Amino acid sequence: MDEASKPLAAHHWVRTPAIAARLTADREEHRKRRRTAWLVTVAVCGHQALLVGDMVVRATSDSEELRKSAAFVFFLLGVTSILFGLLVWWAWRRVVEVRPVVLPLDATVAEAVGIPELESTPRPHLSLTGQVELPRRW
Repeated sequence: MDEASKPLAAHHWVRTPAIAARLTADREEHRKRRRTAWLVTVAVCGHQALLVGDMVVRATSDSEELRKSAAFVFFLLGVTSILFGLLVWWAWRRVVEVRPVVLPLDATVAEAVGIPELESTPRPHLSLTGQVELPRRW
């Protein structure tokens, strides 16, 4: 048995692919993807800042032709914002996919999934039991 699958063997979880991927995540891969996502985000923000600066320079220019071309730069800014926004979203989604989760050895399945409330007993419905007075509109 390799080192990556030991947490799963300790918990005896058989069919938990989402949990398995999170518990056996490689920390170095997470750091590499996070670094890449930060670089992509900084590059996109820098590019968009240059477009905004160019648009402001064109819009405040004395030349009539340059002022008219500011509308095209504004259109270009909108299109690149959508496309680069998807690129940044994709880069950060890749980081979330390999984010390691640190759990205690006696963690339950609900804690591993991230919803510990699943193991608590459900509360009774307040308005159906008559403990709370219903609103007047009923």
